[in-house]
Amino acid sequence: MVQLMSSRRRILCPVDFSDLSRHAMVLAAAVARRLGAELTVLHVAPPATAAGSLSTALHDFVAPAGAAGIMVHTALAEGDPFTCILEQAQALPADLIVMGTHGRRGFDRWVLGSVTERVLHRAPCPVMTVNGRAQTPDPSAGPFATVLCAEDLAGTSATLPYALKLAREGGGRLVVLHAVEEVPETGALGAVPFEFGPLLVAQARERLHALIPQAERERGGIDEAVVCGRAYKQILLRAEKEKVDLIVVGVHSGQPINDLFFGSTTHHVVRGASCPVLTVRGTRAEEIKE
Repeated sequence: MVQLMSSRRRILCPVDFSDLSRHAMVLAAAVARRLGAELTVLHVAPPATAAGSLSTALHDFVAPAGAAGIMVHTALAEGDPFTCILEQAQALPADLIVMGTHGRRGFDRWVLGSVTERVLHRAPCPVMTVNGRAQTPDPSAGPFATVLCAEDLAGTSATLPYALKLAREGGGRLVVLHAVEEVPETGALGAVPFEFGPLLVAQARERLHALIPQAERERGGIDEAVVCGRAYKQILLRAEKEKVDLIVVGVHSGQPINDLFFGSTTHHVVRGASCPVLTVRGTRAEEIKE
């Protein structure tokens, strides 16, 4: 089941006391403040760690988030971080997980080898990741003035509803982007003869336009864009050009983890974005709660 921010909203933010996890917590606090959500900050420690000292450290770590005027809870767990994060997400239950792409052991440890990769693939809710390139948000401002939604035109993804919801609740603008990968950016070479390129682009524009509900289009604040070339490159280029505050990408529930993280669009976007990335698993066929 895909929950689109339930009435009692809960955000889970795993931290390891690194600078990037502090950055993720600031982002989580900004989102919680904007959406009126409760924030749970979780630290997972190795077994037999002194719980008292960790409790004090965690309390000090979350103090800035509490000062922002939101409801902040802390949680300590021992064991495997991936398992503990999923257990906490299920227990809350969490509507959103916000976490850094790497921790004290570096990027390869967290994204390409371990925790974040596995959380993104198995989490029961959307996951918002932030890497070292992303700028620290202003907790007093709306976190997402401009949202970029990468749309694959399958028509079954829950990505677009999430992007619309976040853009509307943040009072921001939404850019819905599709990349026609069969046609190269230069229009000179590619998997299809160039004379078919304009036809593919025109068809993609029609399909993209049809996916956006008429009521949403009439409200305004939505830009539709169809571009040519590798999807991840076009997503990152448009994100930089538009100075977006959030990229929303989808991952189908049955997608193998190797496809997701070794060479896929999502993998490259998570690694290369200079803003947070929200990864949404699930489809429109699943229940989406308003």
